[in-house]
Amino acid sequence: MYRIFGRVPLNSLRFKLINIIIVIAVPLVLLLIYFSQYSIKVVHEQVAKSNKNLLSMYMEQMDGTLSEVDKYLATLGATNYDLINLASFARENDYAMAKVNLSNRFKTDLRLYPLIDSMFVYVPARDDYFYIFNEGSTLDERLHVKMYISERVRSDARSGARFLLDEWEVSQIQGEYYLIKVYDYGSVLLGAWVNVRRLTLPMNLINFGETGRSFYVTDEGLPMEPNGQYASIQIDVTREDDYDYLIKENQERYLVIQNRSRVGAFSLVALVQEKSILDQLPILQNLVQLITYGSLIVLPLAFILMQRTVLYPLNRILAALKFTRDGLIEYRIENVKTSYEFQRVNEAFNQMMSQIHKLRIDVYEEQLGKQRAELKLLQLQLNPHFLLNSLNIMHSLAFMRRYELIQELCIIITQYFRYMLRSKVTFVPLEDELKHVRNYLRIQELRFQDQLSYEIECPEACKQIEVPPLIIHTFVENSIKYAVTMEEPTHVTISIQETQEPEPRMNIRIADNGPGFPDDVLLTLRNGEQIQDEEEEHVGIWNVQRRLELLYDGKARIGFTNLGQGACVELSLPLA
Repeated sequence: MYRIFGRVPLNSLRFKLINIIIVIAVPLVLLLIYFSQYSIKVVHEQVAKSNKNLLSMYMEQMDGTLSEVDKYLATLGATNYDLINLASFARENDYAMAKVNLSNRFKTDLRLYPLIDSMFVYVPARDDYFYIFNEGSTLDERLHVKMYISERVRSDARSGARFLLDEWEVSQIQGEYYLIKVYDYGSVLLGAWVNVRRLTLPMNLINFGETGRSFYVTDEGLPMEPNGQYASIQIDVTREDDYDYLIKENQERYLVIQNRSRVGAFSLVALVQEKSILDQLPILQNLVQLITYGSLIVLPLAFILMQRTVLYPLNRILAALKFTRDGLIEYRIENVKTSYEFQRVNEAFNQMMSQIHKLRIDVYEEQLGKQRAELKLLQLQLNPHFLLNSLNIMHSLAFMRRYELIQELCIIITQYFRYMLRSKVTFVPLEDELKHVRNYLRIQELRFQDQLSYEIECPEACKQIEVPPLIIHTFVENSIKYAVTMEEPTHVTISIQETQEPEPRMNIRIADNGPGFPDDVLLTLRNGEQIQDEEEEHVGIWNVQRRLELLYDGKARIGFTNLGQGACVELSLPLA
């Protein structure tokens, strides 16, 4: 069958893409949905929530005990006579009796707090440290803590620091971590401490997997077991979702569950081995393996199929578009066996490029004819404009009865019209254009007598370069019209230079010392617009702009500026 489902061909790209999506995407989506729902239900609800409740319950119990000890120490320090006056006893007997009373009080009350390893009193003035302890701590451990407290007090005295008063402080002593609470009454320190390692012993009874376990961490995320298995890991204790995120350690993945203490700068963390969770979920484990192995097989095949049916044809189209963008409109897409839609696109592209090629030739020929007709029309428009000005000059000389100058003027005008008849051509040598400009300036010089002077600078190498006729004359004529007055002498300068950087060009500069361009006229000229007024002034300037655009295909440049005194026009014509 060539067609199926009505008008959709079997070879249609639409049909192929639908089949690819159905074959690949639907099974994977269904498996991923099932996997996602099942894993969220089992892992989050059964593991994270239950373990979080255990941690919260244990932490709350421990925080409650530490808070009670905190209140006990605060009450004892505020009410016990022996403690308040311990440092002020002068007689040794009184001091010894007070120590005995405090020790008996501690011995009785410490039984109420089995979580606490020891309570102590330290008198800095006597460097006397005495304590009562529960079972579990060793003698060496108690001595290390004693040395730490005394050294810490002396160090704080020198630096002006003090123990934390508002929470239990985490301290590392001889490789072990301790929670220490100290009340500093100036002359006497009252406190208690507990080894963090012993606090985690009840949590070890909970099964967190073969390698999972619980431990305490500091507010910096460092485990409080420097010689333990997890001493090198970093726990992110700043997370708002304080459970249910994974870390990898020693080639194992762990579910992190944590609970922060409210009485100290530490948190209780449980690492639940992910493998132990999956061991209890064989169906979920099989799904993960099925998705993994299935993806390794199906996705490469799907990519190859997608590449053959979509990517290769698209690359051919993109290559054709690139060639046409670079101007190679004769390029055509090769007719190869591909999907139905791409075959239609290739055929349409080839037909379109053939039509564009034909239209481009027709438009190019039409534009050439239009440019030639427009250029001739623009040249003819200049002839009567200059003729009227010349007759006005001759009329002025005849009125002044300067017949010898009229004779000279007639010769100059004859040369002028001979040049105008010749100017029907597209280009003339620069030497002929400058000769024509000199004739025009001579006519104006005869008219204005001592009020006009001019200077023309042109290298010999530039005189044979061909330029459009009347491009210099037009701007010189404009300078005479607007710059020459009977009050101040006017000087016109024409300078021509040839440059090779960054490309071969000839620069022509026409400047005068008159009043310059009016601001509105200057803005209009810079925008390349035609100035419209009743007397049709500045038409010649717009004609030059239009001719340069047609003859040099937009590569010629023209600039208008006002100098400190006078107007300046700069032409830049390409030589190549």
